[in-house]
Amino acid sequence: MLPILLSGLLAGSQHVVTGADHMAAVAPLAVDSRRSAWTTGLHWGVGHAAGLALLGGAFLLLRETMPVESISAWSEAIVGVLLILIGARGLFAVRAQTQPNHHHRKTAFGAGTVHGFAGTSHVIGVLAALALPTRTEAFGYLLGFAAGNILAMVAFSAALGVFATRLERNGAKAHRRLLVTLSVLTIGVGCVWIRMAAG
Repeated sequence: MLPILLSGLLAGSQHVVTGADHMAAVAPLAVDSRRSAWTTGLHWGVGHAAGLALLGGAFLLLRETMPVESISAWSEAIVGVLLILIGARGLFAVRAQTQPNHHHRKTAFGAGTVHGFAGTSHVIGVLAALALPTRTEAFGYLLGFAAGNILAMVAFSAALGVFATRLERNGAKAHRRLLVTLSVLTIGVGCVWIRMAAG
């Protein structure tokens, strides 16, 4: 059972760190949160696991009638809009010169949940569970996949938070430049995601 759990953990971690949209959704929030950045990653990871569980459950129950491709396309477009809003929020924080914002958890959870519904890559990532001989093994793999999502995003967010905190010690201007850069990149990724969903 442990090898199956570890396989799920590795697959879930890989799924998170290879998605530009995942990194973009969390980066401005984590940099703005500074020392509590890891909680932003935690909430995104939990939201992603929840969205994936809801979509997977609905797919299993309604696989004959559920328009998976249509739901996926709409979700991808919504992810794009969310990324643009997160990037714009980061730019607003720079312009307003606000203090560290520790209230990004709801935004991160919502973005993670929508990401769980979006695209088919995560569904492909969990298809391995269907090939396992027992439900216990399938559940173990899925549990590992969800844990991998959460741990990878917590690690990414925490690292960004540490970097942002150290950068801020060198001056607020350096921190603001980082937040502007990541916010603009997030808006760019959002535009790409909307275009991909439309095409």
